[in-house]
Formats: sequence, C-alpha cells, structure tokens
Amino acid sequence: MSRAVLGPLLNATPFVDRLVLYGDDIAVAAKSEAEAKDVESVLRSALENTPFGPLTIGRCTIRHRSQRSNFVKYGLRQDQWNPEGPMEACPSARSFERFGERAEARYLAGPMETGKGRVSRYRKAWPKAFPLWKPTEHSLGLLWQTAFEARQNAERSRK
Repeated sequence: MSRAVLGPLLNATPFVDRLVLYGDDIAVAAKSEAEAKDVESVLRSALENTPFGPLTIGRCTIRHRSQRSNFVKYGLRQDQWNPEGPMEACPSARSFERFGERAEARYLAGPMETGKGRVSRYRKAWPKAFPLWKPTEHSLGLLWQTAFEARQNAERSRK
C-alpha cells in the first residue's frame, strides 16, 4: 500500500532523488539543517493534502551525519575517522534492545540447564539478520555482554 499511496506522492517532491522509502519509513538526505526543516515541511504538507485523506508524520528526527540515525532496523552514521567516506550501518538501538529481550525469553523458554546454549546460539545467529553490518571485535564483545546480562536477568526472574 505504501508504494501505491506514498510512491506517486513522493515522486512529485523536489527531493525524490535523495529519498529512501521502506514501507512507511522515509529518509531524506539534506545539505543543511535549514534544508532538512524545509523537507520536513514539504513532506508534512504533501501528506496532509493527499487525496487518500490526511496522513501524518509519526516520528521525525533531523540528525547530522555524524550522529546515529535509526532507519528501518539499522543505525546509520558517518565514520568519525573518515568523514568523506560512506555511511556505516550497524543494528539500531531498538534492535539491540530487542536482542536482549529475546535472549532473556530464550533462556526462560526451556530447562534452565540448556538455557545458556539457547542464548549462545541466538547470539551467534543474530548478526546474520544485519547483512550491512560489519561487526568489530568490540561490538561482538558488547553483544556477548548483553547476552550474559539477559541470562542473569532471566535467572533472577526465575527465582
């Protein structure tokens, strides 16, 4: 439905060549904060005046490319050591949060004796859901720490 409704609407905008649409999530690159605010204004106006009824923007953030922007399931930002290079992708903050919740649920999903193995398998498989992410040793260590904390939380909740 988003392609049928939002596609033609967004194709008529002056920034269609800098726009990414995924489901009902929209991201637009802008050269300055002022331009970003103009883009937001144009989007709000276009969505409110659509022939399909007024649509609204649920959540909108304007971020500098050096700050992490969460889009779809990724956190995107400019490499701080290479400001002229490409954007880097890693799992979004919400994705990491869900990882901890699901690791805890997996630990609680069966016998306590095999809980550690279930969480470990999940931790090893989880990065495959993010093919654009190139995890470092440090990020994998943080993932391990999150899994460990999820197991501890699950053990506390079982008592």
